[in-house]
Amino acid sequence: MKNIQVGQVKEAVLKINTYYAIYANQEGNFIPTIKNIHLEDVEVENGGEYGILIKGRAESPVENVSFTNVHIKGAKTPLSVENSQPLIFKNTTINGLEY
Repeated sequence: MKNIQVGQVKEAVLKINTYYAIYANQEGNFIPTIKNIHLEDVEVENGGEYGILIKGRAESPVENVSFTNVHIKGAKTPLSVENSQPLIFKNTTINGLEY
């Protein structure tokens, strides 16, 4: 995602959730693999519930997620990250704090 301006986000600017059992047991035999997600030149006025929400799995952590020139304001919870390689931040702020 590149060159985006957003006024308001309901839940998260970036949401990755590999647990699908929202309404019932929706688990199957294939564990998702998520990698190579890049946000660049993104401005968000109201970040919603989370600036960044990532819920990977221990057996298949989220890989290679980067943020370059990303600025998120107004997120209730700046970061919630589980089972992910360390995120890469370059010139990125959430609620005014540099990451």
